[in-house]
Amino acid sequence: MKGSGLSVAAIGFAILVIAMDFAVIRAAFLSPGSGGWAEPGRPLLPGMLAARFLRPRPDEWAVFAFFLLPMINALLIGVYRLRRRGDHTVRTLGYVIGGCVATFAVFASCLIWPGTAIGILTRMSRPIALASFHGLARLFGNAAWPNHALEWTYAVILAVLIPMAFVCILPLLVAVIGGRVARHFGPSRPTLGAGTWGNHAGY
Repeated sequence: MKGSGLSVAAIGFAILVIAMDFAVIRAAFLSPGSGGWAEPGRPLLPGMLAARFLRPRPDEWAVFAFFLLPMINALLIGVYRLRRRGDHTVRTLGYVIGGCVATFAVFASCLIWPGTAIGILTRMSRPIALASFHGLARLFGNAAWPNHALEWTYAVILAVLIPMAFVCILPLLVAVIGGRVARHFGPSRPTLGAGTWGNHAGY
């Protein structure tokens, strides 16, 4: 059954992925070990976001899973594509296998050495976030300060966007390389041989 070009299976798969994303986000933001959040009734400040994600604590698995969400979603989409047979199947299989192995390796490394991982992410994120902060400050001036827009922009870049990019870049590269390598092991496309050319020439 199809509707507006989307099958029931595709819609169900999208709902499943979104539900998984929200579960990971909830665990990362609202887990019992969360630190740095404001008490009930007190305002939520930008610095609390950075303190939540860039400070080691017992529930680091949720934070690192949150950072890997874009790559996990890409792998799930690749798995879903495998149900459709075609020329892309071998390449997609290589992409999924390579990406899964690299994602698991990154996730396991972060769990084994959480302090080192957080320290590397913080050192990489802070210069980029500061550059973005000063660039936006020069662009908008003091107009954005009353609503703390610049502080929140800095906190999101520092604690979310840059760590996500750095954590996902290695698994993504491995997945792409795995897909390109697997393409060479797939069935080759038929080519026009001498007999075919002879038939076309009338021999």
